[in-house]
Parts: sequence; C-alpha cells; structure tokens
Amino acid sequence: MDANSLKELQKLLIEYPYCSTIKILVAKNHHLLNTKDKSVFFKQAVLYAPDRKKFYSVINDISDEPLIQNHIPVYSIEMLNDKVENTGIGATPGIEETKDDLINKFIREQPRVKFRVEEDIPDEEDMLSESEAEQEFVSETLAEIYYKQGNPAKAINIYEKLNLKFPEKSSYFAAQIEKIKKEII
Repeated sequence: MDANSLKELQKLLIEYPYCSTIKILVAKNHHLLNTKDKSVFFKQAVLYAPDRKKFYSVINDISDEPLIQNHIPVYSIEMLNDKVENTGIGATPGIEETKDDLINKFIREQPRVKFRVEEDIPDEEDMLSESEAEQEFVSETLAEIYYKQGNPAKAINIYEKLNLKFPEKSSYFAAQIEKIKKEII
C-alpha cells in the first residue's frame, strides 16, 4: 500500500461511504504511510468495523489463522479397506440383489395395491346431521337478495327462520313477510 492506493481507496470511499472494508483499508493505508490524519480515519474505521479484534489484526498485519500441524496422517487404500472390513461398515450380508434382480422380482410377483372396501360409507345426505341442517345461513340481507331476484318464497322462508331466531324483531319480520305476500298477490 502506497500513496497511489490511498488515492484510489479514497475515491472508492467517496463512492461507497458506508463500506466498512474500504474504511478499514483506508485506515491501514494511513497507518502504513504514517500520515497526520491517521487517527481520524482510525476512529471512523473502528465505528464501521464489525469486529474490533479483526480490525486490530488487519491494521497490524497479524494473522488470525491457527497454525496448521505438520502431522497429516497418510492412509493407503488397503488400510482403509482393512478398517472397513474390521468394523463391518459398508458390508450388507445376505443382500446381493442387483437392479435387474429387483426388476425381475417385481415383474414375477406383480404386486397390487389393495384398497379397503367399507360397506358402511355414509352418503353425502347422511353426513349432514340435523344440527348442521338447522345451522343454515340466514340473514335479512339474504332475504332481500332472494326477494329482489324474484324468489319471494325463499325470502319468506328466511324471514320466518329469522323470526324464530330473533323473537325481539318478530314484528319487523312479520311486516316484511306481509309486504312480500301483498306484492305477490
């Protein structure tokens, strides 16, 4: 890192002002060049650094990678085969079928999916219990819609059900039923 790289990094910093990596590299460059503004750039870089320990290690060129041990065990294929045979891993005793054997067995046996037939399957009508039938959706709006669509019988039927459901409004529902009956006749 030198003065030229510092200029390039400062251009990038203007273009990407919130990039922590660029701020850290600018601070490192100022540290290496020992400029008078290095403390200002250090303070900014530390604020944007996600990890201060990493920041310290980057600035001071400290490698944070653990040392790799020189001892790497070497195994030959024969040694691995011996270990697999001794442990029994990978061996499936008694099963030596190939794909062709499986296909031939499938063709020979011709397996079928068996469905259970239940004789007591209720019809759709039986499934509706009396309580569900009584919980039919009724409202004044639905009655008005039926009346406007030219179904006065359905509208009267809904008003009668509403009359039973809401007895406090029975006079209103009775008036609506009478109104519909007068217009029919």
